[in-house]
Amino acid sequence: MANNEKKTTTFLEKIGQIPRFWIYLGLLVILMLPLILRIKAKPRMGMETKMVYDFIDSLPPGSVIMLSFTYGPSARPELEPMALAIMRHAYMRGIRVMGMTLSVEGTGLGLEAMTRVAKEFEEAGYPLTYGEDWVYLGYKTGWAMVIRGIGGDFHETFPRDYYGNDTRKMALTRDIQNYDDIALVIDFASGGSPGSWITYAYQQFDQKVAAGVTAVMGADWQPYIRTGQLVGMLNGMKAAADYEAKTIEMMEKRFGYTPKPYATVGIVSVTWAQIYLIILIIIGNISFFALRRRRRR
Repeated sequence: MANNEKKTTTFLEKIGQIPRFWIYLGLLVILMLPLILRIKAKPRMGMETKMVYDFIDSLPPGSVIMLSFTYGPSARPELEPMALAIMRHAYMRGIRVMGMTLSVEGTGLGLEAMTRVAKEFEEAGYPLTYGEDWVYLGYKTGWAMVIRGIGGDFHETFPRDYYGNDTRKMALTRDIQNYDDIALVIDFASGGSPGSWITYAYQQFDQKVAAGVTAVMGADWQPYIRTGQLVGMLNGMKAAADYEAKTIEMMEKRFGYTPKPYATVGIVSVTWAQIYLIILIIIGNISFFALRRRRRR
């Protein structure tokens, strides 16, 4: 009996003192496997995400939407797949897209995202024309001044695009006077910039605004959806995966082309990692309480 108790105690001590190296190695394997094997989730679109999808889907062809890439590299894994999915949806609906950023860090990220989707459509046999189907305006400093400026005179706020082209002469932007000519603004944000769009674009000019935010920020912006100040919101990797899965399916049916998945693979890694950490917590607690109970005896 004593030998059995000793063996049990030794086992409990071992599982309660797993070296950090093996814990982190296990986490690395869990995170990398879905990415290497391209294991994709098949998520269902949540209500807040569907609100954005339905709004864009209801716009007539030829409409213009504006995307603000107000995030840096740290938030890119969550926010960029949202932007890619939104652009795919817009282009398939015949909706034109203007991109810009209120963040210095977002300058290159926004351009890369827009260029990537344009390349996808070219590979799918449906090439987009810069200046007609999409335009990248680049970075402007001063959140409030820029957002209010668009509502006053678009061409004064953005006289030239990122490449130096005159916006008054480009097919997409020459007829844009103010927010009356922009159907929707979507701010992909890792900070508080959606609040500025709500304050200055929605409140002052009645501009329709949506937001794409990181998961930790989602709860902060939900009240604005209930009051109608946001038409909808994409919240974290889950929402990115929802929208991405839908647009990939649309492109496969329409063009026979499959864009490279990001969020639908990334959400699997995140989910597996969370399950792995929960299991470790459970094991640690079982070991702790079992050993404490045995010592009291």
